[in-house]
Amino acid sequence: VAATDAVTTAGDCGGGTGAGSLEREDLRDLQLVPGHARRPIWVLPSGRIIFETFHPRVAEVTDFLMVVAEPVSRPEVIHEYQLTILSLSAAVSTGIDIEQVIKVLLLLSKNVVEDAFLQFIRSKGQTIGKTKLILRNNRHYLEAENVELLRRLCAHPDIAQSVVRQDILGPEGRLDVQRLRDGAPSGADQSDEVPSLEIHSNRVEEVKAAAHRQNLPLLQEYDYRQDRSDRNPVLHAHVRPEISVRAHQLAAMSKVFAVDGVAKSGIIVLPCGAGKTLTGISTCCRIGRRSLILTSTAVAVDQWRRQFLQFTTIAPEDIYMLTADSKRPIEDCERRACVLISTYSMLGFTGKRSGDAEILLSQIQQLEWGIMVVDEVQVMPAKTFRTVATTVKAHCSLGLTATLVREDNLVHDLHWLIGPKLYEASWQQLQDDGFLARVRCVEVWCEMSKAFFAEYLRSMGGKEGHLRRALWTCNPNKLIACEYLIRFHEQRGDKTIVFSDNIFLLEDFAKRLGRYYISGKVEMR
Repeated sequence: VAATDAVTTAGDCGGGTGAGSLEREDLRDLQLVPGHARRPIWVLPSGRIIFETFHPRVAEVTDFLMVVAEPVSRPEVIHEYQLTILSLSAAVSTGIDIEQVIKVLLLLSKNVVEDAFLQFIRSKGQTIGKTKLILRNNRHYLEAENVELLRRLCAHPDIAQSVVRQDILGPEGRLDVQRLRDGAPSGADQSDEVPSLEIHSNRVEEVKAAAHRQNLPLLQEYDYRQDRSDRNPVLHAHVRPEISVRAHQLAAMSKVFAVDGVAKSGIIVLPCGAGKTLTGISTCCRIGRRSLILTSTAVAVDQWRRQFLQFTTIAPEDIYMLTADSKRPIEDCERRACVLISTYSMLGFTGKRSGDAEILLSQIQQLEWGIMVVDEVQVMPAKTFRTVATTVKAHCSLGLTATLVREDNLVHDLHWLIGPKLYEASWQQLQDDGFLARVRCVEVWCEMSKAFFAEYLRSMGGKEGHLRRALWTCNPNKLIACEYLIRFHEQRGDKTIVFSDNIFLLEDFAKRLGRYYISGKVEMR
């Protein structure tokens, strides 16, 4: 398993040990510590962590590992995690000190943790979590804990080109801090402080990507409790007292609000049915400022609107939608907070729009938003959608998903487009707690019919991707197997749902079998 920006380079963490790529297969020289039988994890030189889940304190150890490492494999008995720079960044963003991470790893590890690996963690801890991107008065600023980090950021050409005041940059982007301080607002005493560096707002995506490549990920936080600016009016919405927020939802929110009064940007991963929508709504209510919700479909837009009304005390007129059928401009937008719900495609569309849609989009881009909630966040890295993350001026961003996976590996871009992964719930634990039904997964492989496979092979050399997709989607052997399974479960009295991402096939198959189907053509009732 390859982890981007992981503990990957041999020179970085362990004197040619083949770290990260797991080339070091012979681990017989690992030394056990006294009392190893009572400890639950193995910490390998590559950053890979192997966890024995039959340990008596499995819940506490799982919580720790989910914070500091990325889950790789989690079957019933043995779990595997990978400690990466990104996972360390996420841990630091939730308020955990690097020395605390090392202390707990040493306490839990069955084996002696190599000094080179510990030194790697400490060296990265000196820079992680010490650079920020701040939105202030509708303008973006870079902030750093010390001048040297600010200089390192400006040394990257993409960041140097994005600085508003080019006169403070010397050759190769070298930052003249004194000149930057001289240009600070009058009355500001920055003699002992590291000054903020303004960047062009239309270059935010490039700046965040460049900082990520420098292993200096930019934290985005919103000190909403101290924000008394007229630009950010209070949203009059609270979660209804009769609504019960579950323990795992509260745990997820605790990572967003690890520091009281401050909201952190990042991603929450919850299984289907675990209540992502309520988690997002509760977060919006706690911040209590303008909230922008992005979803993948118009159906999801309506679902979010209905659940805002069901779960909170918000007035219906304070919820706006931007869809093909709803384009009502925001009334008194400068002085009144609201919730706006739209789709990626509506905000990412670059063609000609209707008058009301153009007005509403202009309002979205000009206003400051307290939070942007990105539902099905794995969709965001697509080329047509990713600009939405940086054109909207939001103090913090919260990504929600059940599947943080993409076939093109662009999911790694979410770490700088949105933020680090703050929380991931264990579906096994939710299943044991009764929040999710017990699941049994069976994968059925179906060979292609002879005629379909011959046509598929003929199309392999060209660019007929749509044809190949149609051939494997409409494979007759697969449809025969699907029909058999439908009739088998119906005879047992089971409730059965068949999903398909091919609308033509879905409708034709349903009509041939005489079964109900739901697609975009079906009205919401």
